Amino acid sequence: MSMGRSSSTTFRNRTASHGSRSLGSAETARIPRKLSSQLSHTHANILHPQLQTMMEQWQMRERPSLETENGKGSLLLSSEGVADMIVLSSFGEVISVVFPWFLANVRTSFDIKLSEFKHQLFEQIGPMKWGKHSTQPQDYAFRQLNNFGEIEVIFNDDQQLSCLELHGTFPMLFLFEPDGFNRDKELMCDISHCLGYSLDKLEESIDEELRQFRASLWTQTKKTCFERGVDGVDHYAFPEEQYFCVGEKCPTDLESKVKAAKLDYQLFWTKRKSEANEVWEKMYKITIDFDPEFNPQSLMRMFVKELQCMNLFDPEDPPDEEWILQLAGRTSFVTRPEISLVSYDGIRSELESYRCPGFVVRRKSLVLKDYVRPKPLYEPHYVRVHERKMALDVLSVSIGTEVKHSGNSDKVWTDFRPTASLEQITLWDLDSNLMIRPVNVTGLPFTASHDIYLGMEFKVYVGTLTLATIKIPRVPTTKLVWKREFFTFDLYMKDMPPSAILSVRVYSMKTTKMKEEIELGWVNISLSDWRDELRQGQIKLNLWGPEPSANRSRIGHNGAKIGTSLSVTVEISSHGRRVKMPNEAQYKYLVDHRISWSDTVEIVGDDYEACIGDPGYKKLQDLVKKHESGVILDDSEQRHVWSWRNYIQKQEPDLLVVLSELRIVWTDRENFSELYVMLETWKAPSVAAALTLLGKRCTDRVIRKFAVNKLNDQLSQFNVHLFLLPLIQALKYEPRAYSEVGMMLLTRALSSYRIGHRLFWLLRSEICRLKDCATNNEEYRRISLLMEAYLRGNEEHIKGIIRQVDMVDELTRISSLVKGLSKEAAREKLRDQLRTISHKMESIDSPLDPVYKFGEMVIEKAIVLGSAKQPLRLVWKNKNPKSDLHLPFCEVIFKNGDDLRQDMLVLQVLEVMDTIWKAANIDCCLSPYGVLPMGEMIGIIEVVPNCKTIFEIQHKAGLVNTAARSVDSNFMNKWIRKQCGFVDEKKKYKKGGGPTVDSAQATKKYFESVDRFLYSCVGYSVATYIMGIKDRHSDNLMLTEDGKYFHIDFGHILGHGKTKLGIQRDRQPFILTEQFLTIIRSGKPVDGNSHEIQKFKTLCLEAYEVMWNNLKYKFQKTLCCKGETKEKARKFFAGVYEEAFNGSWSTKTNWLFHAMKHY
Repeated sequence: MSMGRSSSTTFRNRTASHGSRSLGSAETARIPRKLSSQLSHTHANILHPQLQTMMEQWQMRERPSLETENGKGSLLLSSEGVADMIVLSSFGEVISVVFPWFLANVRTSFDIKLSEFKHQLFEQIGPMKWGKHSTQPQDYAFRQLNNFGEIEVIFNDDQQLSCLELHGTFPMLFLFEPDGFNRDKELMCDISHCLGYSLDKLEESIDEELRQFRASLWTQTKKTCFERGVDGVDHYAFPEEQYFCVGEKCPTDLESKVKAAKLDYQLFWTKRKSEANEVWEKMYKITIDFDPEFNPQSLMRMFVKELQCMNLFDPEDPPDEEWILQLAGRTSFVTRPEISLVSYDGIRSELESYRCPGFVVRRKSLVLKDYVRPKPLYEPHYVRVHERKMALDVLSVSIGTEVKHSGNSDKVWTDFRPTASLEQITLWDLDSNLMIRPVNVTGLPFTASHDIYLGMEFKVYVGTLTLATIKIPRVPTTKLVWKREFFTFDLYMKDMPPSAILSVRVYSMKTTKMKEEIELGWVNISLSDWRDELRQGQIKLNLWGPEPSANRSRIGHNGAKIGTSLSVTVEISSHGRRVKMPNEAQYKYLVDHRISWSDTVEIVGDDYEACIGDPGYKKLQDLVKKHESGVILDDSEQRHVWSWRNYIQKQEPDLLVVLSELRIVWTDRENFSELYVMLETWKAPSVAAALTLLGKRCTDRVIRKFAVNKLNDQLSQFNVHLFLLPLIQALKYEPRAYSEVGMMLLTRALSSYRIGHRLFWLLRSEICRLKDCATNNEEYRRISLLMEAYLRGNEEHIKGIIRQVDMVDELTRISSLVKGLSKEAAREKLRDQLRTISHKMESIDSPLDPVYKFGEMVIEKAIVLGSAKQPLRLVWKNKNPKSDLHLPFCEVIFKNGDDLRQDMLVLQVLEVMDTIWKAANIDCCLSPYGVLPMGEMIGIIEVVPNCKTIFEIQHKAGLVNTAARSVDSNFMNKWIRKQCGFVDEKKKYKKGGGPTVDSAQATKKYFESVDRFLYSCVGYSVATYIMGIKDRHSDNLMLTEDGKYFHIDFGHILGHGKTKLGIQRDRQPFILTEQFLTIIRSGKPVDGNSHEIQKFKTLCLEAYEVMWNNLKYKFQKTLCCKGETKEKARKFFAGVYEEAFNGSWSTKTNWLFHAMKHY
């Protein structure tokens, strides 16, 4: 590189001497000559006045005197001169670079990256100094004049100069010190860090559909951020404790339990200075008697009154100071005056567990300092690029260009976009059947041979229904040529559903085995594109490798060529015009003006009693059961179900799932048009039915949109987190990038930090599984753009998320280091590593739930567990005030090598069941501990404190003693008694040698523990039966010291258990052993007719009935929840209970063999 010297001349003459560049060969090759001349004329009229004004302003600029380090020379030759030429490449082209304080001519190669170009420039002008201007390249950004003569910022420094719009008369770049530009670059860098992938690389790989999707996500982000709460306790990140129902009264059973246990509310208060410094050691305690009518405001009034009586006050507090209640040990508050305290989940759980709820009384002004108004959003660069693209599209339509056709293809060039100015019609204007033809196949996984033939099968389907199928003639693989003729489907275009999917399957056959098809690949693609237009012309599709038919619900081609390089090119018949799908107005017009209707009977549905008394109602019920059992209904049976559509719409909306799978609906446009119109007034289906409609069984976009809207109406900010995992899975079944599911997830995440936090990690675990094919995988790009939009709207918390990401990376690294080491060596290696990096993992939100704060890491308690994957067990102090009352330590298990998504799904279903039971005033004392997938086969699991597995309880010195405990019906009851303070009769303390036992207190604790065990056993017995949870041995059943029983490790669900020699190991419907029944009877011998056992049975039947009432017609095909009526449901489960009760011996035998094997 060198400094040259150019002759002095005016700017206008000098720029002409550069050798003006036209659009260049690359551009003119793509644009017709006539169009090119039109554009040149258009750009000349736009660009020259803009440049002239700019240059006049530049000529009148302040003229600085520049100094070099040696005091000699200047980059400006005279008042009318130009800068010396900077030569970066001897054989490059000359462009003008306008700095904020001078102009320079630069000769450079156009193959150089913009970032490198900028750094080389500043190396050359480094000695030049002037005033306030920086000479650091990172402080500057480039701008250019685009095709509209507009100044446009260049955000991507990784692109080459040849990619820029430096053509035309004035090849110029402008350097400026941008306001906010560095913020955007820093934000992009932070987002890339969170994703684990560069946003710049992602931008290079997205197509037009994804660019539109990205812009739509930004629009939704901006709208949500404008509408969400940003002040006080309504702040989107303010952690209000989850509550059940507004106006709910305290259940009678709970009130009796509280009075019997003499529970009260415990409030803790400290001085202002201590609270401001987060010093919680010395606090004043005030106890207030339990009152079922208390709400947060009334409890606070009682607290202030007690404070005044005790003459406690802080002179530093202003007289108008407001107070709010924080739950002890959690960053979770109760503030709603309309909600009773017993309706808050955290408080209800404490009372149900015989514990006094604890509160920290906080000053509102200090608390709200952590929840300030977020700064305004910075509009990202791609939004302006998209707006410019939209303007170019408008210009391309406005310029009168000739339409150029080529054969049967619909690829038509205007100046910027194919088919932009074509005449537009709708699908219902076509009067033909769907036609398609194969063009070629590439990437065969074997060598072509005369003995191997290749065949193709085309299907058009909607949801689970195949509408039309064609198998084309097979051809030898040595000559993969088909006749140039189209194959016609038995599918009239007017009757084709707008969400129809084309499925292509490629298979091979040998001449010696012509009846045996060997599948090579398959692919599904929507027959309408993202613009809601019919696909026409040739399409190249990368196929997916062979999979079972049940797994072929994926829509979209294999862009990353995962597992196979096979691709097929097909041609869909063209119609010479853009063909739009019908819209809502057309559906409504057709329904309102239909000429004839095939139904002979039409049920109105308003009168429920009259409808269920109709003879056809019983037939409807029978047909629904028949359909759910997997039997295909014939045409007459489908017509009968369809004739009850008005009744279903108003009385049993969940049966929309059945209507959406009737063939007669999707083969006649009158039928699916009426269904679409009816959805506008359709009664809201249940959450379960809406989620079913968002699964792979339904691909229709109109129905999916309806399901999302109804689901969004029903889910509150306190229960939506329970359904994040199935909603993320629903994204995979969307045929297009833009979907209502994605927009709902984004809106909910931006409206609640707690929801957004969990959504981020679930989405990140999905993209981590796809990282090896990131740039070419459609699913990866869609999810990444969704995450980007969330992070842009959550900029205030992005630094905290980065710390969590770094923590996961460090723990992944450490877990790899300890694998293969002995238990002792692994533990020491873990602790050595943690000593150097533990400070990076402290004072951070828990990834499992941000209401818990990780404080100091307790390295001495960190261990490597002895299982095959050698997970890490880590312990932090709980940083929240008064954590000793709730959870003194935050313990987690970090696993590297297990897919935790199934465990998380089961535990979320358990949470849903727990919510349903609590709404029916049945508290089953469940313990759905936290599980969070965080990457590919990586995640963390919450450790429930103070508990042991049943195997650990029965484990005793010596194999014989351990085996003996397995058949001892009282060993679990003895363990619970010991935790309550009772002393084993065989191990009494010597006289004067042991602590004194408070018999009354121990008895009280024991009966409370028995009560917890009873209800938790009810919950897990019913729940594990309904979900078909198997492989229940003594190592995945746990018991807490206060009597709660719960399950872990859900690798076998829906009835898929382990077998030995073809025999199921789990032969009982659920675990109910003699040991359990002994605890329920408080240590007395088991008697099936006793009051305690009969109470347990009654509670099981009631819990099952509640769940049956919520799951009927919804998950009966998946979950085991049977019974036509409540009476039959109770009778059915009574039989299940008796089977479990009488078969406890088999479970006892399994535990014996498990103990002997793993001792």
